[in-house]
Amino acid sequence: MINHKRTERIYREGGLALRRKRHRKSAAGVRVIMSSPQRTNERWSMDFVTDSIVTGRRFRDLTIVDDYSRECPETKVLVLTQYDEEENMIVAKQSGAFGFIPKKAASSDLISGIRYVSQGKYYPTSFADLVIK
Repeated sequence: MINHKRTERIYREGGLALRRKRHRKSAAGVRVIMSSPQRTNERWSMDFVTDSIVTGRRFRDLTIVDDYSRECPETKVLVLTQYDEEENMIVAKQSGAFGFIPKKAASSDLISGIRYVSQGKYYPTSFADLVIK
């Protein structure tokens, strides 16, 4: 066994890099195992997921699930995107979205869109008239 101080001195004099052992991260605290829910609406989980549409463009989605029934609540989707082509609007409508707003729209349009969609209406109103092929 060689003294570590001597090894470090020899490596330093030779201009060599000494490999250092990395310490494993330890748990921040004690893990608490959650009990299984016994009825609906007792516990919900949410997470962001990534998906892609037919054209290959990717999007992020917030998913909310009831842990007991594994069902999602009836949600109304308002798509906020940087793409404003009609093709993307059609795909969003086919997927069940209630609205479609490009990112470059004014903040007042976003607020109006949220209000319309929360009431079960399409936003903009021309979005409801889109022909699905």
